[in-house]
Amino acid sequence: MTDKIFDVDLLRELQKDNLWWKENKIPEDKNKPFHRSDFYKYIEVLDSKHIQVLIGPRRVGKTILIYQLIKHLINDRNINSKNILYLDLAKSYIAFNIGGIDACLKVFQDNIIKKDFTQLNKNERIYVFIDEIQKEKGWAIILESIRSRNLPISFIVTGSSAPEIIKKSSESLVGRSKENYILHLKFKDIVRKELGYNEEKLKEIKDISNVFKQAVEKKDIRLFYQYLLKDLFAESLTPEFEIKVKNILNDYFLKGGYPEFYEEHKTDSWSVMAKTMRDDYFQRIISRDIVEVFGVNKPEVIRKLYLLIGFDTSNIANFTEYANIVKTKEDTLKEYFNYLNNSFLVSFSSKYYKKDRPKNARKKIYVSDIGMRNAVLGLLKEDISDGLGYIAETVAHTHCKRLKYKLHPTEDFSLDYWRYDKIEVDIILDLKNIVIPIEIKYRERIREEDKDGIKEFIKEFKGEKVKFGILVTKKDLFMDEDNNILGIPLWLFLLIC
Repeated sequence: MTDKIFDVDLLRELQKDNLWWKENKIPEDKNKPFHRSDFYKYIEVLDSKHIQVLIGPRRVGKTILIYQLIKHLINDRNINSKNILYLDLAKSYIAFNIGGIDACLKVFQDNIIKKDFTQLNKNERIYVFIDEIQKEKGWAIILESIRSRNLPISFIVTGSSAPEIIKKSSESLVGRSKENYILHLKFKDIVRKELGYNEEKLKEIKDISNVFKQAVEKKDIRLFYQYLLKDLFAESLTPEFEIKVKNILNDYFLKGGYPEFYEEHKTDSWSVMAKTMRDDYFQRIISRDIVEVFGVNKPEVIRKLYLLIGFDTSNIANFTEYANIVKTKEDTLKEYFNYLNNSFLVSFSSKYYKKDRPKNARKKIYVSDIGMRNAVLGLLKEDISDGLGYIAETVAHTHCKRLKYKLHPTEDFSLDYWRYDKIEVDIILDLKNIVIPIEIKYRERIREEDKDGIKEFIKEFKGEKVKFGILVTKKDLFMDEDNNILGIPLWLFLLIC
């Protein structure tokens, strides 16, 4: 009798989160018309045999993406809405052992589809979406026990604790899951959102990514430069579009890539946005994704370390100095830095070596979202004007990680920098079959010596892999034929990524 009462209570809770069972549509507050770039990738893998694992920081739109995929299944693919189950493991009816994945799946089978999963035929595919998957310790074993029976069931799960999720999936789902990263909105998505484009590519620059990829594959950056001159600027890209995109970039330098601040909070002042980022997003990541997951007993040290990285973004980390400032052991700070990195708050690059990298090589550090950094440091729009060079490099770094994946899909998102004597190249994009040095010079006028780092890198490593370099500028577009260096404005470079 108790079990039946429990089932009824659990069914009622599931019905609240799965309104499409009755109304055949997703809730209005989740019905967002804008689709981030990732959406178009995931609609292609909805029927995959692999468990799709979407990992990313809090509040970047993982849940909205799930609802958009559900809407796509109902409206565009005419899937029976009762064949779609959504679970939020952060909800109390699951979190406090009232339910759980197994119990929810059982109630779903008994009361919604009214048959056991083993009785499904190939045309009755079930789609199961699970949010905050890391909340249930045995999730990987539960899902694999179902997946291994080759039933017509798709699993798409999300989580905000990368180490915990990857550990569980690697233990129980080796070769049977696909980890994907959902990060802050990239600049191209913000442009699409602000200018009202909901298609997969911008009309004005619809071919830019593909042409750049072809130039990289042929190891000839001049092909891309010729496209920019003859096709992009001569025909499709208007001066009005360029002005709008540059204004959006200035806004992005302050606000970063959290979706909410371009949607329902778009009209809020920066001070209100910054308070939300600082007091809600940042504190929750520290308390839930770092303190709880890693068992950190000094959360204040974590906060101070992030502040130091925020001040030092795009510079070489000095953990000895950091340790003296916060009065904590250097090894502890390095461990805490890894926690921040695994929680999507910071990232880094290592010094580039042609062969094996020596141990303890110094890292170049970056915040992952420039808006979060500005909010936590308490910076206003007028405060960031003197540090635009650091901000531009930080934004370029995060986008080059995405560009690396686009050009050469891999689990390795790492980037390098190169330094010799006083000469440096900010970003080394190692795509295995080609290595591209990228220097950021966000200033009004480009000088000849601004190319020195790239020229020296090409000279030092010239061969089959190093063929050209890219100098990212504030406004200059040029092709240095003698040194094989493309100069390209940051706003245009970001639209490639």
